[in-house]
Amino acid sequence: MFPLPADLKSKLSVFTYPADSGNTKHCYFCPKCGVRILHAAVLPDGSMRPTVSIKGGVIESGLDWKEMKPRHIYTRSAVMELPEQWECYETTAPAQYGPAPGDGAKDKKTKEE
Repeated sequence: MFPLPADLKSKLSVFTYPADSGNTKHCYFCPKCGVRILHAAVLPDGSMRPTVSIKGGVIESGLDWKEMKPRHIYTRSAVMELPEQWECYETTAPAQYGPAPGDGAKDKKTKEE
């Protein structure tokens, strides 16, 4: 996915900032309306974090969300109902998805908790 293809990159704007984890976060957004499209992080060693955050609301159609196994982070501020079978974390996901502050199973929550 990275580097972004030139035709896609030409349609997006980006701002970059240092994350608390020591990573550098790239936030790609629509320059016309300001909606964020995706986030990607560069680790302190200069390599890309092995995951990206794609904002599901920007995908018009074609995905069967029920068949996917998405992981949702920062669900404490979720504005939509998340199905019970989805893996959710109030803050960040565990280290197996790439380094981030607050990693660990203690952050994992289900809808029942």
